[in-house]
Amino acid sequence: MKVIDIYNSLLNSGKKGFSIEILPPVKGTSLDEIEKSLLPIIPLNPQFINITFHAPVRKFLNQDGVTTLVESHARTATAAVAGALKRRTGIEVVPHLTSAAYTKLQLEDFVIDFSYEDLDNIFVIRSDKDPLDSKFRVNPFGHSNASGLVEQIANLSKGIYHDKFVKETTPLNFCIGVAAYPEKHQEANSLDEDIDYLRQKVDKGASYIVTQMFFDNDKFYSFIDKCKKSGIDVPIIPALKPLSLASHLTSLPNTFSIEIPDELRHSVEATADDKEAVKKIGMEWCLRQSEDLLRQGFPLIHYFTMGRMHDLSKNLGEIF
Repeated sequence: MKVIDIYNSLLNSGKKGFSIEILPPVKGTSLDEIEKSLLPIIPLNPQFINITFHAPVRKFLNQDGVTTLVESHARTATAAVAGALKRRTGIEVVPHLTSAAYTKLQLEDFVIDFSYEDLDNIFVIRSDKDPLDSKFRVNPFGHSNASGLVEQIANLSKGIYHDKFVKETTPLNFCIGVAAYPEKHQEANSLDEDIDYLRQKVDKGASYIVTQMFFDNDKFYSFIDKCKKSGIDVPIIPALKPLSLASHLTSLPNTFSIEIPDELRHSVEATADDKEAVKKIGMEWCLRQSEDLLRQGFPLIHYFTMGRMHDLSKNLGEIF
């Protein structure tokens, strides 16, 4: 089932729901571990599960005194994992696809793999930074930004393939989701510029938007107003993450260019030496955000789980 249909069904029925994001298993581990980790949250009926897609990571391999720069995938194939999870759980699974690290032909093959796994949705992002130099690497034969991949996937729904040697061009009809940044992407010169770029992704075929995490709902509401004024009319799904470590006060703003509200910061700083107290403060803040978003008429909230399924499920049961 397409995410846009899930969202509209919740909106039209007056019901509320949530979705989650997980990582594919580390290479060498079993899918059973992920399925086991999902057990606490499945009874709450998540509307869909996002599963991330990872570019190859560059590493230095020292063997027999010779150092070589190699590329490897630390995590297993997203398509296979997404398909298997959908079959095992019966929940819609939305695979991510990163645009920057691969050629257009490779990306087309990934999308075809998704179609063979009977997946209806793809969530498009540019990529993660290369850990070696903290920069975004772009394949010269790929897309420098997410909007190019959105357009490529949208073209496939019309039977337009990038591989011109394909003889039978079967249309591949996916619902495409894209990311947004209520506090501006770190590389954008301004929030208005970032929203202009977001509108391009929608114009090229995105059906819905999921935001980066935020801890101040007022920033999200202001962002929504700006998006509406710019002509963006697809659903925007707010995404939250429970702050769970005192170190998140520094690491999250540095990594994602987001602000931590003073009230939350001061509360965490006051109990920084007590891990359980910090976790409780972070979860309570996330629940307050969630309840406010639901009151304001947003029927679906997305959660970045970071593997903390038990803590999340224990608390989300209070509002979903």
